[in-house]
Amino acid sequence: DEPADQARILLLMGQLHENVSEDHESARAAYEQLRELDPEDIEALRGLQRLAERAGDTASLAGYVAAELDLTEDVEATGSLLFRLGQLAERQGELGEAVDHYARVLEQNPEHVGAVGALNQFLDGALASRAARVLEPYMRAHEEWSSLRRVLELQAAGSDEVEERVRLLREVAEIREARLSDSRGAFNTFRALLADARADEWVRDQLERLAAELGAWEELAELYARFGL
Repeated sequence: DEPADQARILLLMGQLHENVSEDHESARAAYEQLRELDPEDIEALRGLQRLAERAGDTASLAGYVAAELDLTEDVEATGSLLFRLGQLAERQGELGEAVDHYARVLEQNPEHVGAVGALNQFLDGALASRAARVLEPYMRAHEEWSSLRRVLELQAAGSDEVEERVRLLREVAEIREARLSDSRGAFNTFRALLADARADEWVRDQLERLAAELGAWEELAELYARFGL
């Protein structure tokens, strides 16, 4: 089989140039020739990935990893490649793209600790609300109440939709009081919520109940006066 023999020779040449003579340019040329012969050759792609990594060519490396991802059907391998693409996107400063890759990792494997850790790093930046939305199911499933409270607050802060903000902050208040034993935090959340829900009788009932518990009637009266209630 002439094409198969040619493929084996090109792979061997690439490996020899890469590992023995350390002629990386010749190794790259051999691997590229092999890819032209067989675009689905994984060994050629991985050789090109190694060479791009050594050369610090992150853009090319990401392209080769993406090409391997297109050829992969194994779920675990897909998650690993997506995670690597996320890391490479971060390295290139493509932070939105990185968040998208990590989100896809968690779609494949909701327990991927690396993706969760990577997304957590975005919670202090411009993409906080976006990363928080991706992390919410993980925090909820693991009953990590303090972290869930934080990602809900970040989503509320980044939302332009009144109904969404109200829904999110109501849950934040409930988590603070029922799960974190933080009545003062719940009261403060309801205070923030009043700006969007001043006509909501339930919100006012909660504020008055917590004001009684905390002895915060004067504070509540000032709040009501500010909103003309």
